[in-house]
Order: sequence, then structure tokens, then C-alpha cells
Amino acid sequence: MGEVVESVRPQLADLLVHDDWQVRMSAWFALRAPDGLRERELDAFIDVQRTILQTSDRIDHALLRQLGPRAAVLVPALIARLETQTLHHRGPILGVLSTMGRAARPAVPWLVEQLGSQRDRLSTLEKLALLGPVAAEARDAVERLLSTTRDARLRAAAEKALASFGP
Repeated sequence: MGEVVESVRPQLADLLVHDDWQVRMSAWFALRAPDGLRERELDAFIDVQRTILQTSDRIDHALLRQLGPRAAVLVPALIARLETQTLHHRGPILGVLSTMGRAARPAVPWLVEQLGSQRDRLSTLEKLALLGPVAAEARDAVERLLSTTRDARLRAAAEKALASFGP
């Protein structure tokens, strides 16, 4: 199987930048299978993802999550997308950020701001919990919210977020 992938590797690498996300995903998995993507292939894929984040309504969040910290160069574009998306579409973007470790830290101030929105509080607390220790700077804001709310769901989500931040 590895020899077959190697024989078509250049064509598969070209498909990483295809317009259709399903084609990109298939190429990603085919290239990743034998011995992982090469640096050049990853760079091309990340460049395409940056363009997609800036110009398209769809993002390849499933693939971006697999890049983890390697996708850190996309954090500014991901944060820009957070600011323009509806609550429903923010979840996948925050899911991507949650795989990036410390690189996701620039998203935390934006999330803290969202705690001021009645409509977004629960979701924001859940996303802060996903980020875990990376979001520890949100501790004061989450503690303030916890001390002022009686809503059981918000309280539970705030406690979970605080626990995820660590000591």
C-alpha cells in the first residue's frame, strides 16, 4: 500500500489545495496513512486553510483539529472568524483552537468578552473548559460570573471551566 501512495504522492499533494473539501479530506487521509504528510505538503495545506478561513463560509475543521499545534499559524484567522460567526458556527472553530495548546491563548480574551453576553454565556463557559489550562487567565471573569448567577446550568459550566484551568 505504501508504494502505491508514494507513486501518486505528487497528485495527492496537489489535491490538498482542491476547491472541494471532500477531495481535500480524502487526499489528507491518503497522504497521512503511510508515513505522514511531508513538511512541504503541510505548508501547502495550511496556506490553503488560511485562504479558506478568509474567503469561505466553510472551514475544514475536522482536518484542522488533526493538525493540532501545527496549525498555530492559523490562530489569528480563526479568531477573526470567531468574531463574524453565529454561535452555532463558533463551536467547530473553538474545537480546532482547543487542539492547539498554548497557541490558542490569543482566543481567551475574546471568550472572556463573550461572558458578558447573556445569550452566549453557557456556550462560552463550555469552550473555556475545552481550552483548559490555556484559558486560566479567564479565571477571575468566570469566578465573578459564578458568584453572581443563580442559574444551575451556568453554575455547573462555570465550575467545570474553573476545574479545567487547574490550580
